[in-house]
Amino acid sequence: NASGVATATLTSSTTVGTATVSAKVGAAEGSADVAFVAGAAASVSVVANPTSIVANGSSTSALTATVKDASGNPVPGATVSWTTSAGSITAASTTDASGVATATLTSSTTAGTATVTAKAGTAQGTASVTFTATTPPPDDDCPIGHINPVCN
Repeated sequence: NASGVATATLTSSTTVGTATVSAKVGAAEGSADVAFVAGAAASVSVVANPTSIVANGSSTSALTATVKDASGNPVPGATVSWTTSAGSITAASTTDASGVATATLTSSTTAGTATVTAKAGTAQGTASVTFTATTPPPDDDCPIGHINPVCN
């Protein structure tokens, strides 16, 4: 324009990364870096490992939540809130550079299924972990003549 200002429009990518924008007029040139960052959390996928633990009040299952934006990019630095329908779990954790947050579920003493929910922003996902009753020892593990309902 008359003031010597040129404008251009840069359309964002759907991929996280950096774009370098360069301009040159005659011998003068310059450049600027523009960072494309992940958007807000749009999906949360939750995985439990293992998916079955003993209902003894101390067994644990490791849970991971992967948080992604609407374009499928991992969302780093997102706070993930954890809840469970049974047992106890880490209240909150933060996603790493890969968009992964972790929590630990501790079993209750009652057999059943825990539904674990991980929530980041308005997005959430769930996983199930089964709490199994402890199994009695096989009959051959009981001493001869031992009077115990578990061994009989």
